[in-house]
Amino acid sequence: MTLTEYMDPERFPHTTQPGLNPADQIFLDAVNYDDLAADRAAGKPPTHPDAIATAAELDAKRAAQTEVMAEMSALPGRGNDPWPPE
Repeated sequence: MTLTEYMDPERFPHTTQPGLNPADQIFLDAVNYDDLAADRAAGKPPTHPDAIATAAELDAKRAAQTEVMAEMSALPGRGNDPWPPE
C-alpha cells in the first residue's frame, strides 16, 4: 500500500482524519490499533458494525505499516508536512 492509499478517506472512511499529516495519522492509527488489540486480548472484540469496519481498516493499515513508514521517512518533511502534498 502506498502512503497516498493509506491516507485516502474514501478507502478508509472510519479511520482517516481529513487534514492530518501522515505522521499524525499514522500515530493516531497506532494508538487506536493498540487499543483494539488490548480489547481483543481481553476477549472484547468489536461487535457494532461501525466498530467492525474500523477494526478492519486498522488491521489493513497495520499490515502496511512498514511500507508506509518507509515511504513517509523519504519525504522532505518526513510526513510532518500538510497532506496532500501540492
